Amino acid sequence: MITITNKNIYVCEFPIYELSSLDKAQVVEITDIINFLSENVELGESVTFKRLFEIVSYNIDKFNEIYYSSLGGYKLDPYLQEIENNTTEVIESEYLEIHWFCDKYETELTISPSIHGINTTTDYSYALDFVSLNNLKDLVVKINKSVELFDYDKFRKSDDKKDFDKTILGDKTFRLFDLYDAIFTEISFHGGPLDKKERLQELEESMTEVEESIKEDKEIGVSFEDMLERMDSEDKYLVKYEEQKIELI
Repeated sequence: MITITNKNIYVCEFPIYELSSLDKAQVVEITDIINFLSENVELGESVTFKRLFEIVSYNIDKFNEIYYSSLGGYKLDPYLQEIENNTTEVIESEYLEIHWFCDKYETELTISPSIHGINTTTDYSYALDFVSLNNLKDLVVKINKSVELFDYDKFRKSDDKKDFDKTILGDKTFRLFDLYDAIFTEISFHGGPLDKKERLQELEESMTEVEESIKEDKEIGVSFEDMLERMDSEDKYLVKYEEQKIELI
């Protein structure tokens, strides 16, 4: 078990919060953490997003190689530069959550590590792929082991889609590899930091077109299933935004 705190990195057979003393936990040098990617991971109560990137900065060459696919071929250097910038705006997320993205469509089941922002006041979760890392750096990161299955087939048959319940399958522990896979996949979804503004503008234009199209479809009585199929076939960037599509309808 690897435990990351803002001060140290520990490796121990058991979670350190179960220990009466840290004497039984070994301190891991930050440059050696690459050797523990297959270990289960936990985070201290106040570990920030910037702390996780501090670890990246000491291992950037190896992380670039190991997470090449998660990063979509992009290098980590620009992201490390971005996170060092001053905060420019306040975002709606109160903290960041590493969680399991789990859904089922027909017979295909997907379970993958992911990260999103959480706001406890609104009970909303927020995608981070368009957010500059400098505006996330001071947020605490938490791990949610619960696996909640979203079944698209049951959703489409449900009469009350606003209150549709997910199925809780149980808890699944994260490895250190999973934690960084979730982060890198999310932040590189639209490419490097300089690509975000252009992609965001294109997405906003697409969303405007979708809203207008949905309004027209409602007026002529097009079914919910046909709307989703057409939206997925016509747009380039909205596939990841299934929840936004649902809210629009």
